[in-house]
Amino acid sequence: MNVDRLGDCTGLKDAAREWYNKGFNVVAIRYEIEEGKVKKTPLVDWGEWQIRRQTPEEFENQPWESADGFAIVCSYPNEEGLYLSTVDYDVKKVSEEAKKKGAQLFAHFPATRLEQSVSGGQHKLYLSRVKPKTVSNFHESHALELIASGRLCVIAPSKGYKILNDNPLTIVEDAEELFYKLLGVMDPRERRKGVKDPLLQSWLNEVRQHLNVAGEGPNYVYAHCPFHPPDKHPSFALHKTKFYAVDFHDGQVYTLKELANALGLELAGDLSVTFNRYILRVKGLNVIVYNEEKPLYATPLRSLTSKRVKKELAEYFNVDSKSLEQAIAQLIDRLGDSRRKAAETKKQNASSRGALWRAVLYADLDVD
Repeated sequence: MNVDRLGDCTGLKDAAREWYNKGFNVVAIRYEIEEGKVKKTPLVDWGEWQIRRQTPEEFENQPWESADGFAIVCSYPNEEGLYLSTVDYDVKKVSEEAKKKGAQLFAHFPATRLEQSVSGGQHKLYLSRVKPKTVSNFHESHALELIASGRLCVIAPSKGYKILNDNPLTIVEDAEELFYKLLGVMDPRERRKGVKDPLLQSWLNEVRQHLNVAGEGPNYVYAHCPFHPPDKHPSFALHKTKFYAVDFHDGQVYTLKELANALGLELAGDLSVTFNRYILRVKGLNVIVYNEEKPLYATPLRSLTSKRVKKELAEYFNVDSKSLEQAIAQLIDRLGDSRRKAAETKKQNASSRGALWRAVLYADLDVD
């Protein structure tokens, strides 16, 4: 492939300046050919522009005369606090089945600016209110990728790139959530850890009272970040039905329990404690140990402080006895009046470990 035949870059810097004037950070790039493929190489060090605004001098002084194109830094928002992201339909090195599947899914993404890429693929460009992460693990199976935070997005009129319609960029609430939804896969940010929706809803309402809320969308509550002040735009979001929070600064995703801990809050009705990467949670008259949402161990509540159970927990989860004792003590303290309930548990409950373990194995633990 000959770079000279990739296209004409007349007015490249002027086109790049239009993006810069809308608040985006822009990087000049050059094409190189490696084994017949076009490699897009930034002509400047752009790392800092992921976390701060590019100065006018930094934009102007890039070696535009050597550039074949330009790219937008997806990690930094524009003047409206919106992040550029791209759904990339890329047919290189994928099966015919993946191409067919990807084409069908790509057609269902909302209408927006559509471009052809230098490799012959197609891009749908979006502006996202929630800062999305790049998702690359569906390229082989679906011929689709989400280009977002941490990446550069090369756009027309870079050489070999062509605008295919007259649509403006569509604003979506969360490009990453949209990507998972249309592919029909689970959003990995959602980690409920065995807690029912009514309690999660009460926790969300409780947590939002301690945030500087700046607005609300269909799925998210937007706030100024409690961990990275000050911020020009709301840079922290709570999902209202999936019950996780996203920090736009470092990409940290919190469950409501993790967020409450980070804010120094004790949530009402939370009969659980964290030790190491596990959760000790009271469910009915039992105590269940979870890793994320998966139940791993169960014991009747009245047996929690026995030497046998403590030994089993320490050995099974490879934790030191001191941290385990502290976690158990904290959980017992949170039980309050429920300690009397535990003491009144019928004797057969304390010996029904076989039935309880079967329940754990089948994750049949939705006990009120």
